[in-house]
Amino acid sequence: MSGMITSLKSKFRIILIGSIFLVDIIFLPFILKLIRDAHLESILDTLQEEVKKELDYYNTLENQLAQMRKIRHDFNNQLQTAYMLLEDPNLEIPSFPDHSELSSTSHFFF
Repeated sequence: MSGMITSLKSKFRIILIGSIFLVDIIFLPFILKLIRDAHLESILDTLQEEVKKELDYYNTLENQLAQMRKIRHDFNNQLQTAYMLLEDPNLEIPSFPDHSELSSTSHFFF
């Protein structure tokens, strides 16, 4: 009788181990896919953050370049005026109106 119980226990162990092995074989690809997907999603999030930072950086650079172009444009105009004054010191420069003239709206067209 004890030999029969031992035989049943060993068969039960073999069936249990085989079942666990079978379940592992069935679910292992799904588990590996879930792990891989989570890892890829993490990489994607990191890359999206980096791209956003780079885009912000390039937008900042673009704004700074636009400001530099405006400053360079204004400076070149001022430099051109200075050269014109050096070439012809008798050149008349129109004066700006006084504050009293600016307060009347008759000079302005709307």
